[in-house]
Parts: sequence; structure tokens; C-alpha cells
Amino acid sequence: MSGCRRPWCNRRPCTAPHIFGQPFILCWRCTAFAGAALAVFIALSLTLPTYTEPVPVLTASIIAAVVVAAAIANAVDGWRSRSSAAASTNTRRAFLGATAGAAVACAVKAFA
Repeated sequence: MSGCRRPWCNRRPCTAPHIFGQPFILCWRCTAFAGAALAVFIALSLTLPTYTEPVPVLTASIIAAVVVAAAIANAVDGWRSRSSAAASTNTRRAFLGATAGAAVACAVKAFA
């Protein structure tokens, strides 16, 4: 980890968690996305039974809408931060990343 000077995802050290004075390999958004997706997928795998019938259309539509909304929220925040229209915060990046990660994990679990 000592060779990492910038996160792999956005190449901006100020947006990454710092561990022992070095930036982590992912920014706050990507770290939260990965952590939330993994945690939610494991929790759902341990608690929900496995179904063999397809997901109902209404449920599938709701899950898809939540995933799209989370993706749009992350894209808008990232674009606004990049274009200097409004600076994002690391707390906002982590929250939006975790929200998107949880939504994607729910979608994967529902459709897999």
C-alpha cells in the first residue's frame, strides 16, 4: 500500500481514506460501494431463502428503479464535483457509494 499515491478510480488523493498517511487504493465512494455491496449481499444470502420462480414484475421494476436512481445520484454528484459546480464532501461520497452498493447487491441477489 505504500506505493499508492492516488486512488485507482479517480486519481485524486483528497477523495480517498488515508491509512497510515497513505491514500487508500479506492476513493470514499468506491470503498463504500464495495463494502456495502459485499455486506448486503452476504446478509441477504444468509437471511433470505433461495427462490426458483422468477422475480415478480413489480418487484423487479422497483429494484431496477432504485438501482438507476442510485446510479444517477452518484453520476450527478461526481459530475458536479469534477466540473467545480459544487464541491462534494467525503461524507456525501461515502453515503452515495454505500447506497448504490446496497442497491446493486439487492438487484444481484434478486435476479441471480
